Amino acid sequence: ESNTTSRFATADAEDVVFAESRSPHVVKNSKIPLSHLQLFDVPKHGFNLLLKIPIKEHELFMKSPWTVSVATFVFKPTRSLSGQTEYVNYKNRTETSDPSFTVSVMAGRSIYKGIKGHIGLQYDAINEYHQGKSTTTRTEKLLSDSASYYLINAKPVFIAGELSKTITEGKQYKVPNTLQRWSIPVELSYQFPIAKRWLIEPNVGLCYTFSQRFDGITINEEGAYLVHDVAAFTKMYKYSNMFSLQTGLTGRYSLTNKVTIDARYQYGSDLQNTLQSANNSMMYRRHAYGLGLSYLIK
Repeated sequence: ESNTTSRFATADAEDVVFAESRSPHVVKNSKIPLSHLQLFDVPKHGFNLLLKIPIKEHELFMKSPWTVSVATFVFKPTRSLSGQTEYVNYKNRTETSDPSFTVSVMAGRSIYKGIKGHIGLQYDAINEYHQGKSTTTRTEKLLSDSASYYLINAKPVFIAGELSKTITEGKQYKVPNTLQRWSIPVELSYQFPIAKRWLIEPNVGLCYTFSQRFDGITINEEGAYLVHDVAAFTKMYKYSNMFSLQTGLTGRYSLTNKVTIDARYQYGSDLQNTLQSANNSMMYRRHAYGLGLSYLIK
């Protein structure tokens, strides 16, 4: 008998060959049936290693307990404003959306077979610009020796006098406005593997805004200009306790077995009025596109 251990065995009518043993040998004229040979169990992933089939990186992300993701988005906000006609018309005429951005940090945890829950911190800078004119008008009197005339024999005869001249002076201006928000997004997502290194992940959730600040130039409901007036803006815009819908789609490409690069689309829509007004309502929507990185924590 031998103390040799084996991983695999093959046999024919005459020989039993033990392969990959510490001291390979052949037992001649053995009558040992294959059913009596003891084969070591090979772990499921052992075959992958033995056959040199790489483990799919996205499977690690689908099965990992935790992931941390960082992303930045760009978008041009769409504003929905309703209420007092004069107020709405003035704001729509003088305020225009400008490119804006979002930065988010999210922690995700596997819940059940591809389903993940996410929670994080999000910063939004919703940018607009306010444009208008600042003008003054004055009238000047000018002395002239030909202020008026009459005709004699079809020839003009000029009479001295005064002329009035109206002068309008001023300038156009364009001032940036920013609505800043700090929020906590809570989302659910589902992961679909589509290739060896690729998966797509749709998500849906709610975003709770706990801090909102406005700065710039605008008008209040009485038509008065507010210029970088923090106290007035605090009374005009809600400070916190607002919810918005947030949904999107992420495509993940595995750079390593711990890191993915993410291409992301995100749709967001306010569910509540941004203003502290019973007469006017203002809400924002956005279609945002971004890039990010995710890190697997085993």
